[in-house]
Amino acid sequence: MFQKTNYHSTVQSGLFNALGLMGVQMLVVIFVALMWGLDSFNAMLFAFLGGLVFILPNSYFAYRFFAKGRKTNQPHSIVGAFYKGEMIKLLMTAGLALAIFATMKVRILPFIVGFAAATLGLWMAPLLLTLRQDPRAAQR
Repeated sequence: MFQKTNYHSTVQSGLFNALGLMGVQMLVVIFVALMWGLDSFNAMLFAFLGGLVFILPNSYFAYRFFAKGRKTNQPHSIVGAFYKGEMIKLLMTAGLALAIFATMKVRILPFIVGFAAATLGLWMAPLLLTLRQDPRAAQR
């Protein structure tokens, strides 16, 4: 019984951390899109869409992997769920990008910068969240 409770609290903690990472990603994308907004609304839109192409599949992955829960805590099923989620995430990313490119006249530079900003936000988020929790970590 103790192990099951510990397992579920670990899953909830993982979901909470994933939501924090996605929040930082979204803030970075919004900031970058607003900077492109100084150029034009069209540039801002495509920077934002580029970021969403990265963030939406990651959000789906986090939901499937953490929030929906797994029926077992066996390592092989966890790894299987991870790989299945990652494959779906990659297909969703490609599908979203293709849908945008097929239906709109895309400004490529803002789109790629928005996508890269979301990627950078994913890499920066653990550092920013750690600094927020422990400001002394920056001094180490």
